[in-house]
Amino acid sequence: MLKKEVVALWNILRQIENKQFESFKFTYALAKNKRIITPEVKAFQEMAKPSPKFQKYINKKKELLSKLSKKDEKGNPVIENNLYVMENLKEADVEMEKLIEENKEVIEEGEIAKEKFDEFMNKEIDLKLHKVKLKNVPKKGLSPIQMEILILMIDEE
Repeated sequence: MLKKEVVALWNILRQIENKQFESFKFTYALAKNKRIITPEVKAFQEMAKPSPKFQKYINKKKELLSKLSKKDEKGNPVIENNLYVMENLKEADVEMEKLIEENKEVIEEGEIAKEKFDEFMNKEIDLKLHKVKLKNVPKKGLSPIQMEILILMIDEE
């Protein structure tokens, strides 16, 4: 199994952790596997954190975007489709270009670190998940997307 699949499984387990299922064996497998993979996922999350320099750049970028964006009636930045709406697009372009130029090395380092992390997450990991028989998987209450990931812990025999 790939490391990124472990994270996907962890996310699904967190999504359904408060659901009640009729099958004790299935519920037990969910809890057991969450316990097995949580330390790995926590380590991956730690590795994914940006460097202090890159985090400082991200914060400066957010501050700049917030400062240059249109404001709502409460003085908060206007955000549409996860993007700041700029008051003056030309000024924003000029200011962003300055920020990017000032932080060129930090941005490159951040991009390289992200590429290395993505490569790392696409590698195999040797984890023994607790398997549950297909007959113990509930017939209702799970979406196809959730099942696609949960297959990692299902014994189809």
